[in-house]
Amino acid sequence: MLIGPFTLGLVALIVNMPLGKWRSYTSRFSPSWFVSVHLSIPFLVFLRFSWGLPTWVIPIEFAAAITGQLVGGKVNWLGLIGRGSHPTGGDNEKQKLERSREA
Repeated sequence: MLIGPFTLGLVALIVNMPLGKWRSYTSRFSPSWFVSVHLSIPFLVFLRFSWGLPTWVIPIEFAAAITGQLVGGKVNWLGLIGRGSHPTGGDNEKQKLERSREA
């Protein structure tokens, strides 16, 4: 039955969207970037084992996680969610650009 793999893929997508948003604020290959990319893996592996899903689900889980990362980062880049300052206190690129235009 495909309900388990579909549900795991949906969970992977949803869990990785906020992580993708966080990843979009980090420097590439920094420790925080590494954590934002890999933080969901232990949780998703736990779900896969606890639900007794077969190994052929791994590519679906992987694709959904990557899609969630990309969607989370892109939606943030478009400014549709997460308006405001950078989570660490700094301004995002859109705010910097607006401030430079005002000056």
